[in-house]
Order: sequence, then C-alpha cells, then structure tokens
Amino acid sequence: MWRPQHRATRFDNSRKNEMKFLRMIWRELRDSGFTLTRVLFPVFLSGVMGTLLTHRTGPARSRRGSDLIAVVPYYGNSSLLPSFLAHHRSLGVDLFVFLDLSAERELSAHVAEEADCAIWLARNTTRSKRTLHWLNFLRARYATGHWCLSIEPCDFVVFYRSETRTIKDLIEFAQTEGSRQLYAVAIEMYGERPAAEIRLAAGQNPFELLSYFDPHGYVTATPGRYGNVMIRGGPQRRALHAARSSALNRMPLVKWKWFFTYAASTRLLMPRRVNRPHRSAHTSPTICLLCFAQLNDDATLRRAAESEARETVRDGGGSPYRGAARLRQLALKTEDSVRFKSSADLAQCGLINPGQWF
Repeated sequence: MWRPQHRATRFDNSRKNEMKFLRMIWRELRDSGFTLTRVLFPVFLSGVMGTLLTHRTGPARSRRGSDLIAVVPYYGNSSLLPSFLAHHRSLGVDLFVFLDLSAERELSAHVAEEADCAIWLARNTTRSKRTLHWLNFLRARYATGHWCLSIEPCDFVVFYRSETRTIKDLIEFAQTEGSRQLYAVAIEMYGERPAAEIRLAAGQNPFELLSYFDPHGYVTATPGRYGNVMIRGGPQRRALHAARSSALNRMPLVKWKWFFTYAASTRLLMPRRVNRPHRSAHTSPTICLLCFAQLNDDATLRRAAESEARETVRDGGGSPYRGAARLRQLALKTEDSVRFKSSADLAQCGLINPGQWF
C-alpha cells in the first residue's frame, strides 16, 4: 500500500508543478498585453522568415548562458566596423550576430576571421521588407535567456561612467532594481563641416571627425498606445522637419524572451510593457546611442532607410535614416553645439539619466 501511494503523490506533485509553470507563463503573457495577433503571430512570422536565412560563418548559437549578445544589421560601408567592434568589446559584448544586407554581401571579407562574429545572409533574396522579421529570428535564436543589444554599426553605446565600467556592470545593477530592459536616446553626431566632405579611414575613430551633438531642443511626446515614450530632436528636428522629425527613442538592451519582437526597428518592442523607460517606483538609468550615420555614403543610407521602412506597428515615429542623407550636405555646428568628451557631458545635458547608478 505504501509504494503506490508514494508514486501517486509523486505524480500529483509533478502535475502541480506543470500547472504552476503554465499559469506563470499565462500570467506573464496576460500582464504583457498579450493578444494572438500582436504577440504570437509576429513570433510565428519571424520563425517562418528565418528559414530564408543561411548561416555563413561564426558561432551558430550562443555559447554561454552569461554571454551578452549584439544583433546587428549590416547595410554596407565597412570603415566603421573596426571602431564599432573595439568599442563594444571594451564594454563587454561577447558575441556579435550580423545580418549582411549589403548589396555586395561583402561582410564576411571583413570579419570572417573574428571568432566572436557570426554572419547570416538572406538566401536567394535581399527583400528589405523582411529585415525586421529576420532580425527578430536571430534574436530568438541567439539571445533567448540572454541580455540582447540591438544596435547598428553606426551606433556607439554610451552610459554614465561607461569610460570605466562595462555594460554587464550596468546590467547587474539594473537587475537588482528589477529591470529587464534599458531605455536609450539616439544622439546624432556631426562635425565642424558637412559630413559629405569628410572621409573616414578604415579603423579611424569616428569621434575624431564627428565630435559634436545638440545639447538641447529635445521634446518628449505623450506615450503611445503601446507604452512607447517618443523623443524628437537633434539636427533633423532643427534643420529639416521640426513638425514631424524622426523618433530618437530606443529600447536597445533587453533581457530577451522567446515571445519578444521588435515592431518598428528598435523604437517599439512587443509586448507593450517592455517599452516602459522606468520602473514605477523610481527612475531607472538610461543610455545613449551616439549615431555616426552621416559617415555612411548615400547608397548605404538608402538601403538602411528601405529596410527600416517596414514596420509591423505604425507607432514607431519614423526612421532617422530618411533625413541622414540630407544632413550630410549641411554644416550643422552652431554656437550651442557641445563637443563630446565623456559620458558626463551627456548627463549634464539631461540626455543620460544615471538613476541610482554611480
């Protein structure tokens, strides 16, 4: 009588654990604003689109549970790559997953020898409207259960005291506060003369050529229906289209889960709760993406704009690439421009929020 009773008890406990796990999953989906079309369908679509990709070189999956993964679309112009890789390696990125969207598919010629770089290509197609789903597929493949950094080769991550600390240090602090994502503002960098007159040599530090940014003139829009807090400003708002300038808000650093998907580049993330910049009880630290897109040529900017034009949800605020080609022709420096020297400059201007991070 004792042995069957023991087995039944063990079976009942197993069923209880399974039901507890399923209830936990359902609560998380429900609290995330779960709906079939907004959450599960994009996940399904990204998985289907992933079958159109082929692995070219590098690790096929993440190697360690503690790896910080960067998923990066590559549109062309390899001159920024050496500085981009060096900058983010120093900040603690363990693996770079590139989607080669360049016209010549030449990325493997530049980073194939790098052990921490994986390259994927679209098989028999380069249709830009699929880019968003391809990148979501790569995030799900490599970054599920990891912290994932979604940036581009012209983006350089900066956070308060990033000169002496790493992204993993910031992640550790964010986790102690209960945060699973970090909000960012994209800051467009420019030089003393039009970027079209400047040529970046391979491996040259872009900070030497485009060292200025706008310290003020940024506005925050009312949070959208998906909780995304939209920020506009910078040279595009000042010099091109003040009424409807491109959105500069980003959610680039996220503890990735299998049902997460970006719906408008990295400006809008589903489910909607992940778009909150701060915890309800206090102000969380934020980061900046210093953007050197103006160092790209017009062909690269055109490919990037085409790839970012396809959005699952029309609440993203528009891509900054659409105005970058025009900005390249303009002298943007004014008497109010600030030369970037360290992350303290961004904090003093209110573009970085240190929170309780010291």
